[in-house]
Amino acid sequence: IHAREEIRPFIVPPASRDRDAGETFSMIRLEVADGGERQVRWVPFHQYALPSDDYAYAGRFRYAPVTFRAPDGTTVEVMFSRERLPLPAPVALEDFQLDTHIGGYTGQALTIRNYISKLRFLKDGKWTEPRTVRVNGPTEFGGYWYFQSMWDKPPNGMPQGGMNYTGLGVGNRNGVYVQLFGASLAVAGMIFSFYIKPVLRRKEEAREAQRLPGTPKESVARAPTAVPVGTAGDRT
Repeated sequence: IHAREEIRPFIVPPASRDRDAGETFSMIRLEVADGGERQVRWVPFHQYALPSDDYAYAGRFRYAPVTFRAPDGTTVEVMFSRERLPLPAPVALEDFQLDTHIGGYTGQALTIRNYISKLRFLKDGKWTEPRTVRVNGPTEFGGYWYFQSMWDKPPNGMPQGGMNYTGLGVGNRNGVYVQLFGASLAVAGMIFSFYIKPVLRRKEEAREAQRLPGTPKESVARAPTAVPVGTAGDRT
């Protein structure tokens, strides 16, 4: 019997977990059988599935795959991350700018008015003219919308440094018309429930009151008061 040391991560109870962390600290246990030998590794989660170490950014985007040895002697790198999908065209960052308040960026987010990225897209072998992307101001190319998502802020709140990349979100608007129809239907329902329906109900109550008028109070006779009367048979 051979003992093998295995380092396991500490499992944080669900009630004590940081909800904003998401999958940042998650890991999976991967076991690979190599003939009669088992290889067990804990693979940490990567926010982005970077293709190589050249794309890693110290302190933010790491590239730390776990290595396994295949039966034929080759090594295989395994990474736990999200699925990578190709874009319709390559994207290049022309320039990144910070639109700040008077006094410039001081290390606090309150001094920033907007984040501006100037992008170029490769189309038919040529780069397009720069297109501006800012917060709440996306741009469309190839059926996808590119919007400002994050930026390379200076470390530790310093007023200088960083500004080496931009973070873009990519999505489509295939369901925007269905969403607008649902929102319009919800607004119409609220207007009917809170404004139109009460008016219709009051009118209906007024019509019911006219069809069934109440009896005047003067014509209502007072009901006689019942007085208990004993009989001779009750005496003892």
